[in-house]
Amino acid sequence: MLAVSEEAASAIGSILAAQDLPDEAGLRVSTGEIESDGGPQTALRLEIAPAPAAGDQVLEEGPVFVESDAAELLDDKVLDAEVRGDQIQFSVKAQK
Repeated sequence: MLAVSEEAASAIGSILAAQDLPDEAGLRVSTGEIESDGGPQTALRLEIAPAPAAGDQVLEEGPVFVESDAAELLDDKVLDAEVRGDQIQFSVKAQK
Protein backbone atom coordinates (compact mmCIF):
# COMPACT_ATOMS: atom_id res chain seq x y z
CA MET A 1 0.00 0.00 0.00
CA LEU A 2 1.19 3.51 -0.77
CA ALA A 3 2.61 5.24 2.30
CA VAL A 4 2.39 9.00 2.86
CA SER A 5 5.28 10.84 4.50
CA GLU A 6 4.66 13.37 7.27
CA GLU A 7 5.85 16.11 4.91
CA ALA A 8 3.36 15.07 2.21
CA ALA A 9 0.48 14.79 4.71
CA SER A 10 1.28 18.26 6.04
CA ALA A 11 1.51 19.73 2.52
CA ILE A 12 -1.78 18.15 1.49
CA GLY A 13 -3.42 19.48 4.66
CA SER A 14 -2.14 22.98 3.87
CA ILE A 15 -3.46 22.82 0.29
CA LEU A 16 -6.88 21.63 1.43
CA ALA A 17 -7.10 24.21 4.23
CA ALA A 18 -6.33 27.05 1.82
CA GLN A 19 -9.35 26.25 -0.36
CA ASP A 20 -13.09 26.20 0.20
CA LEU A 21 -13.58 22.43 0.00
CA PRO A 22 -15.85 19.89 1.65
CA ASP A 23 -14.51 18.10 4.73
CA GLU A 24 -14.17 14.86 2.76
CA ALA A 25 -11.88 16.41 0.09
CA GLY A 26 -8.40 15.05 -0.50
CA LEU A 27 -5.56 14.57 -2.96
CA ARG A 28 -6.43 12.02 -5.67
CA VAL A 29 -3.72 10.00 -7.40
CA SER A 30 -4.68 8.44 -10.72
CA THR A 31 -2.99 7.13 -13.85
CA GLY A 32 -3.11 8.20 -17.46
CA GLU A 33 -1.13 7.76 -20.63
CA ILE A 34 1.17 10.35 -22.11
CA GLU A 35 2.95 10.26 -25.45
CA SER A 36 6.72 10.34 -25.48
CA ASP A 37 9.44 9.65 -28.00
CA GLY A 38 9.38 5.98 -26.99
CA GLY A 39 5.60 5.68 -27.37
CA PRO A 40 2.84 5.86 -24.79
CA GLN A 41 3.84 5.75 -21.14
CA THR A 42 1.87 5.56 -17.92
CA ALA A 43 1.96 8.77 -15.89
CA LEU A 44 0.62 9.68 -12.47
CA ARG A 45 -1.77 12.57 -12.06
CA LEU A 46 -2.40 14.43 -8.80
CA GLU A 47 -5.51 16.53 -8.31
CA ILE A 48 -7.65 17.88 -5.50
CA ALA A 49 -10.91 15.93 -5.38
CA PRO A 50 -14.02 16.79 -3.36
CA ALA A 51 -14.38 13.11 -2.38
CA PRO A 52 -12.95 9.72 -3.32
CA ALA A 53 -14.23 8.12 -6.52
CA ALA A 54 -15.85 4.70 -6.45
CA GLY A 55 -13.14 2.06 -6.09
CA ASP A 56 -10.49 4.46 -4.75
CA GLN A 57 -8.23 3.29 -1.93
CA VAL A 58 -8.58 5.89 0.84
CA LEU A 59 -5.52 6.72 2.94
CA GLU A 60 -6.28 8.77 6.05
CA GLU A 61 -2.92 10.59 5.89
CA GLY A 62 -3.61 13.71 3.90
CA PRO A 63 -6.21 12.33 3.03
CA VAL A 64 -5.13 10.68 -0.22
CA PHE A 65 -7.44 8.85 -2.63
CA VAL A 66 -5.65 6.32 -4.85
CA GLU A 67 -7.27 5.02 -8.03
CA SER A 68 -7.09 1.20 -8.25
CA ASP A 69 -4.67 1.19 -11.24
CA ALA A 70 -2.42 3.68 -9.45
CA ALA A 71 -2.60 1.61 -6.24
CA GLU A 72 -1.05 -1.35 -8.07
CA LEU A 73 1.83 0.81 -9.35
CA LEU A 74 2.40 2.47 -5.98
CA ASP A 75 2.02 -0.55 -3.72
CA ASP A 76 5.60 -0.37 -2.38
CA LYS A 77 6.12 3.42 -2.66
CA VAL A 78 6.02 6.52 -0.45
CA LEU A 79 4.42 9.81 -1.47
CA ASP A 80 6.72 12.57 -0.27
CA ALA A 81 6.70 16.37 -0.58
CA GLU A 82 9.18 19.19 -0.41
CA VAL A 83 8.01 22.74 0.27
CA ARG A 84 9.99 25.58 -1.29
CA GLY A 85 8.48 28.95 -0.48
CA ASP A 86 4.92 28.79 -1.79
CA GLN A 87 5.64 25.83 -4.09
CA ILE A 88 5.13 22.15 -3.22
CA GLN A 89 6.91 19.42 -5.13
CA PHE A 90 5.54 15.91 -4.67
CA SER A 91 7.67 12.86 -5.39
CA VAL A 92 7.27 9.10 -5.25
CA LYS A 93 10.06 7.08 -3.64
CA ALA A 94 10.68 3.44 -2.78
CA GLN A 95 9.67 2.38 0.73
CA LYS A 96 12.60 1.54 2.97
